[in-house]
Amino acid sequence: MITKMSAHFHPLPILLFTLSLLLGQIRPDPDPIQDYCVADNKNKFFINGVPCINPEEVSSSDFVTSALSKSGNTSNMFGFSVTATNTVNLPGLNTLGLVLVRVDIAGNGIVPPHSHPRASEVTTCLKGLLLVGFIDTSNRVFTQNLNPGESFVFPKGLLHFLFNRDSREPALALSGLNSQNPGAQIASLASFASKPPLRNEILEKAFQISGREVETIRRNLAVVKSSEAILLFVPNLCCIELIFVVDMLQIMQLANASMIEVLEKLHDMTRMKKIASQDEIAIAMISPYAKNFPNKMSCVGKKTRDDRNPIQIKQGTTVSYSYALCLAHTMNGPHTKELNQ
Repeated sequence: MITKMSAHFHPLPILLFTLSLLLGQIRPDPDPIQDYCVADNKNKFFINGVPCINPEEVSSSDFVTSALSKSGNTSNMFGFSVTATNTVNLPGLNTLGLVLVRVDIAGNGIVPPHSHPRASEVTTCLKGLLLVGFIDTSNRVFTQNLNPGESFVFPKGLLHFLFNRDSREPALALSGLNSQNPGAQIASLASFASKPPLRNEILEKAFQISGREVETIRRNLAVVKSSEAILLFVPNLCCIELIFVVDMLQIMQLANASMIEVLEKLHDMTRMKKIASQDEIAIAMISPYAKNFPNKMSCVGKKTRDDRNPIQIKQGTTVSYSYALCLAHTMNGPHTKELNQ
């Protein structure tokens, strides 16, 4: 009986079924099941995406943005700036499975080798002379010189770069990616600026360099990632943690700034890039030491809608920029933890 059953067993149906399951896991973002799902950016639920607002509250302003209209600040070690559409500056983008990115590159600047784990990318050169390319999994390099109006495709998950061949004039590119949240990982930062840092022995063997060279590279790449927090300590009072999405290379200049200067810089970045409304720039996360605040701390007259006792501000509460700035002015002697620690 066992012999007869084995004789009629065919692995092909099981193989096809297994492949269908795997293919279902590697698709781009899932298709929306309604006309639109305008992002509810005030909702605190953590899901794979952003919740929708009531369709009755949707307006045409949810589907338009000027976030890509202004050039970014390229004054960093690599000489590039990335400005992206997202569900904050373009709420109607939610669930559509795409994102547009403006890439500004200074003369001889570079968007260093990086990857997008969740998206393929097509880049169009709008201004300047670009050298672009990617590296496949067999370490084969594909490069191309792009003139204005020409486009190039970067396959999903592969290392790729953009380099401005002109040493004097800036370059401009526009990229489209087929994911609402494509992710980005710069190879050099992932290796040498990880948190916590990789053991020196791993990097020494992987790159065939000495321990001294590891430390030199780490010092050169001492920057803060866009997904990291900036910790601002006020002795004996509290710790306010600002979480804000900005270009990860622009923030490194704030290492020795005061709390007020950091807030003002973040405000300028936001106004320039139109990442969020000026009333919802800072996210204040008050530590348990908030009980040491004075019972009454009024920020009235500081052009803010918030007039709350800091003790009542819970972790994760969104406050206006002006209110956070008022807190910084009210507290004595703010100090900033160095960002490269």
